[in-house]
Amino acid sequence: MIDYRSTIIDVRQIYISFHASVVDYVAVSEEILENVLYFKVSRFIPTLSDCHSKLEWELSAKYCVPGENDIPIQLKNMTPNYIWTDCSAIKFQETLSSDTLQNYILEFNNSTIQFTQTSVDDASSKLSNIFLSAANLSLKRPLKKHTNKQKNKKWFDASLQQARTNLLNYGKIYSRFPYDPIIKNHFYKLNREYSKLRKYKYKQYKQSLISQLDSLHEENPKLYWNLINELQEKNETKKKCGVQPSTLISHFQKLSQLKGEFQSRYTELCEKLKQLENSKCFN
Repeated sequence: MIDYRSTIIDVRQIYISFHASVVDYVAVSEEILENVLYFKVSRFIPTLSDCHSKLEWELSAKYCVPGENDIPIQLKNMTPNYIWTDCSAIKFQETLSSDTLQNYILEFNNSTIQFTQTSVDDASSKLSNIFLSAANLSLKRPLKKHTNKQKNKKWFDASLQQARTNLLNYGKIYSRFPYDPIIKNHFYKLNREYSKLRKYKYKQYKQSLISQLDSLHEENPKLYWNLINELQEKNETKKKCGVQPSTLISHFQKLSQLKGEFQSRYTELCEKLKQLENSKCFN
């Protein structure tokens, strides 16, 4: 960050602070000095700073795609999201101040990190574990919702799936332009084709089952009864509730419980009501 006032020194325009002889600069290590492509002092903007201008510079970065024989990069697995509230920052800081986390931090600070890929990866993993441990102990995670995804029927093949997708996608267009006769006719054409194909696939599937039953009845009775039992089990399957009854009972019982933050107020109201009940209404 450089001041807007300028002077000419060594045939270069540099910027000095107001009423000062100190020149602001960008400090880089000697190793990467040759990688600095350009250095620029931006035009002074009064709304950005009262006495400084913005500095811009560009570094030349070298990146190599790792090959098959290179050491694989150790990446940390993505963790589930955390629920962040107004008090989460305080809880996170208190957890970092605990004895267990302080021992981890002290161990990390006392460790020697070398300029090697293995040492840097090890240090990065330790530092990540410190923050993740504090987050797991202090922050809440959203509950995973397990949904029982309904599988497609055996006769619902890829061609039928593609026809259904085309119909749904074109239905979105039809909902935007419901009075366009061309779009309307094409939508109902796709609907007829999908319905016709679905009936054909289902009829073909039933015919194949009948053919299998006819052939297996005499040739392989064991496979015949296995197929019969499989069809019966499919008809008897029922959808089960994803939430256990005990969980529902516990949830609704907690709804009627008084929270701790309202306990003092509730006690005060009860005392006031008792005083009103004991007071005489008439002199």
